[in-house]
Amino acid sequence: MKTTKPLPAHTHKQLRGGLASQLVTCRTTGEECKLHLIVRSFSYADSN
Repeated sequence: MKTTKPLPAHTHKQLRGGLASQLVTCRTTGEECKLHLIVRSFSYADSN
């Protein structure tokens, strides 16, 4: 049984903050890790 709950808005800020939070999430759930990596790519595009 998978529990898919939407990520809170502040998560994006955490990702931009640094890799630490991303790595922690990566360890927790592999699926979220992929999602976060995609989100990070978008964040980089916005920044530049």
